Amino acid sequence: MCYRQAENVVAKTVAGEVLLVPVHVNTQNVFTLNREAYQIWQWLDEPCSVDALAARLASRYGVSTDTAQRDVRSFLDEMLNWGLVREA
Repeated sequence: MCYRQAENVVAKTVAGEVLLVPVHVNTQNVFTLNREAYQIWQWLDEPCSVDALAARLASRYGVSTDTAQRDVRSFLDEMLNWGLVREA
């Protein structure tokens, strides 16, 4: 399964913080991303699998593949729940 950024979500940097802003009318929420989450978000500009995202995350930040997989799955679960990421 591959995932990618949902349409109608804008990433903006404000005062050094990365914010995801859904532009649909169903939510008033704004989401703040840390550095690692923002990196995953950028990679989701193209369809990408959990395994591919975890491999890139592990390589870039020097964490174990298991840790990267867990972090990627957690991130995707939350983003899917809020409609910020979709299955590609």
